[in-house]
Parts: sequence; structure tokens; C-alpha cells
Amino acid sequence: MVPLLIAADGVTVPFRPQPKTAKGKIVWREVKVALLARLGKHQTQAGKNVTQLHQRRFVAVLGSIDDLKPRLQLEAMRQGLKTAPQIAWISDGARGFWRLYQECFAHCAIGILDFYHAAQHL
Repeated sequence: MVPLLIAADGVTVPFRPQPKTAKGKIVWREVKVALLARLGKHQTQAGKNVTQLHQRRFVAVLGSIDDLKPRLQLEAMRQGLKTAPQIAWISDGARGFWRLYQECFAHCAIGILDFYHAAQHL
């Protein structure tokens, strides 16, 4: 088995008020997203082993972190949360995502603070 990586963040997405047309004023809304991937090894043509993301899955909601939570938990179970030899959670310094980590993954995953996102919060 290969390690499981879970990363979560919020992204701002432009929406138009009229579907399938560029008409109307753009409304910006935050979408909560999570990436689940298995980390595997790949050998390059030069014979060098490099880490590569495999079995990538995305979960996204137009809503709150609490709306993301059940979807993320379900996908984590589908991706082998119970059988992964190592699990890593990567997120920025946002309190809501670390609350999600504490509630759902702290018992089985290593939490990693994404330095570049965290630096933006400063």
C-alpha cells in the first residue's frame, strides 16, 4: 500500500448570474476543495525515482467547511483511509480546516502546515 495525502483549501471562483452566457456582473464565491491522492514512485527514463500523485480525487462544495466534511470523510474512506500505511493532511493556517483535521483525521494522519499559504495569512 502507498501513503494517502489529503489537502484542503478554499478558493474564490467567479460566477455569472446568467448560465451559459458572459452577460451580467461577476459574483465571486468561495468554494471549499479537497484533494485526495496516493503517493507512488515513478522511474524516469534516466532511471531516477521520483514521487508522483496517483489515484487523484477531488471533493468540492459551494458552501462551508461543514458542508465539505461529510463528502471528504466519505471520499477518504473510499480512498483507503483505514488501510493506508501513512496519511498526511496538508492545509494552510485557516482555523476551519484545522478544526476539520482535528475532528476527522487527527487520530490517523500527520498534520502539515503549508508554509506558503500560512505566510500569506501573516
